Amino acid sequence: MKNLHNLFLIVLSGSPWGWGETLKAFIFSLRNSEGLPPFKCKNKDYAIYKNSAYGPSFGDCMGLEIIDRDNCARGEAKAMIFDPYSFPTEVKDKLKVLASVAGTFSLDTYKVFYLV
Repeated sequence: MKNLHNLFLIVLSGSPWGWGETLKAFIFSLRNSEGLPPFKCKNKDYAIYKNSAYGPSFGDCMGLEIIDRDNCARGEAKAMIFDPYSFPTEVKDKLKVLASVAGTFSLDTYKVFYLV
């Protein structure tokens, strides 16, 4: 499993457990494979999903997911870009663009900031 240090900065508006609705959300990857700017949310209904059993997930297909609570302690994650986060049409591989790997990887650090 690949270890990626200090990989993601996620910014969104605050809300309780369940789906968080905002158009202010974006995901910024320090190591995306194509050197792209932040991925912005374009559908407020699926900006973030928060559940007490696992870390945050982003997008309606769980594009960036911090895996269940037990694995979260070990920092495991998977990252792909799907709706509602936008990305340039020239992106060649949605499965690898955020983390430069497909599938599960070891995540050292992630930060989630809430805008008020």
